[in-house]
Amino acid sequence: MTEEQCLADKILQELPEELAAATRFKEDEKGNLCMFFDFKLAGPDFPIVLDVVKRYNGDFVNKKEGGKDVGYFMLPKPKPATVEAKTEVPKPEDPVPVAAQAAEVSQEKSLEVPKQPSPVAYFFESNCRVCEDSPKCIVSTEEGRFHRAMCLQLLDLQQMQVLNANLEKFRKVAVSQPAQAASPVVAAPPSQKVERNTRPTEGHKEGDVVWIYAENQGGERYEKALQKDNDRSNGYFDIRGKIQTAEKASEKGVVIEGKWCWLSKQGDYIGRKPAKEFPRGGGH
Repeated sequence: MTEEQCLADKILQELPEELAAATRFKEDEKGNLCMFFDFKLAGPDFPIVLDVVKRYNGDFVNKKEGGKDVGYFMLPKPKPATVEAKTEVPKPEDPVPVAAQAAEVSQEKSLEVPKQPSPVAYFFESNCRVCEDSPKCIVSTEEGRFHRAMCLQLLDLQQMQVLNANLEKFRKVAVSQPAQAASPVVAAPPSQKVERNTRPTEGHKEGDVVWIYAENQGGERYEKALQKDNDRSNGYFDIRGKIQTAEKASEKGVVIEGKWCWLSKQGDYIGRKPAKEFPRGGGH
């Protein structure tokens, strides 16, 4: 990694997530690092960026290009991190500063402790990066801040709807428990509530497989196990293997413990619903 890339990475780590995502770098003819943004900085964003840049001996510059004023942040060309050899040989009577030299070399070789990704970074990676409305959520404008605030409120509303649907399902299960107790049906493994890093944040765990609730375009509820939530789950890949074996036999899925299970077209999650709602050979 070049010195310029190292400097750019350090600056991106100190900038707020929404500003770092819109930052571009390039070198000028003198080797200086120039920093641009996809939008015009306004309000508190400009002093925040300027404060970070000045900590690396940079500043805001305004130059004429093609008769127009072009403003950007410029940082001086990084000096190579090498220890220059000293040409002077100490005289025999002069003491050699061994401790000072050792401390200097140790300081130059010390590595920066990597920063842990912030909750904002997790949220941006899981939601904003793949959202079609991300260009509208520019926090440097009043319209962008309003759009992002509205988006967060809608996400909270969706989460409440999922929780309400889960509570309704639990209520129906509680009402039907006396009838189920009289029938000799083998109980399914108990589910365990789990917290996920992406929305919806709440899921439930059966064995070592994490499931969440979802709805298809027709409004039908089903469960799905995302591969990104089950990378280390033996149970997930066991179910996946059974489905793939069934697909080789021209079946669209397989019934496991009374539930019809299938694999998404993209292969990124397993879906399941009660088998009576998904008869063998039917669509999903």
